[in-house]
Amino acid sequence: MVLISAVLFCQQLLIPNINAAAMRPLADVAGTGAAVLGMVSGVLGAVIGELINRRFDGTITPLAIGFVVAGAVAMAAWRRAETVRVDV
Repeated sequence: MVLISAVLFCQQLLIPNINAAAMRPLADVAGTGAAVLGMVSGVLGAVIGELINRRFDGTITPLAIGFVVAGAVAMAAWRRAETVRVDV
């Protein structure tokens, strides 16, 4: 529990900065970009949370699997973003 709390605390420190960096290329339509970013993250969070919730069996295994899958997807997205990096 302490480790998960530490990870989530650090994530909450990073997310606003990452969102601000994502808005940089959208200076003219930053409000629309922020709205889309918020909507997509909210919908994806709800869908992924429901998928994990449906697998709940009284153990932390579904949550651990969800963390591993989300980490793998994030790493794949990061690697893809590095290969198509566009300097703004």
